[in-house]
This record gives sequence, structure tokens and C-alpha cells, in this order.
Amino acid sequence: MKLITFEKSARKNIFDFLGKTTDQDGYLVEKNDPHQRVLTQEGEEIHESQFGGVRKGSEIFFKSDIVSLINLYDALNS
Repeated sequence: MKLITFEKSARKNIFDFLGKTTDQDGYLVEKNDPHQRVLTQEGEEIHESQFGGVRKGSEIFFKSDIVSLINLYDALNS
């Protein structure tokens, strides 16, 4: 598995590339439907400060907290 990391300043560019933006409260939303917040696989909304990444080949977003990262690791290694 390859991992690419970005500076926080690149966050808006990454969101734009993925067709996402942030709402007035700082949560990820669909660029073409700003009322639709992006959810993790567990159904949680993602604040831009919690953005951890997107799984390869999908639009499964995950947070940067330890529980989300452990779940990602388990999913990729099972």
C-alpha cells in the first residue's frame, strides 16, 4: 500500500480534486450539493480538521483519529 501525505495547506485542493468542499461549519460536503455532508463508512460526518483520507478505488472517507486508522488498517489487512 502506498501512502501519500500532504501539508494542511493543500487540503482545499485535495477536496476540490475529489469534488468536495466545506460548508460554513467546516464539514466536508459534496461540491455539487453543499447540503449533503460527506460521511465515513460508519455514518459519521467529517470536519475538515478530521479528514484522514480516502480509501483506494472508492469514496470511502475516513477520519484521522486512532480508531478510524485502526479500522482502516484492519480492513486493508483482512
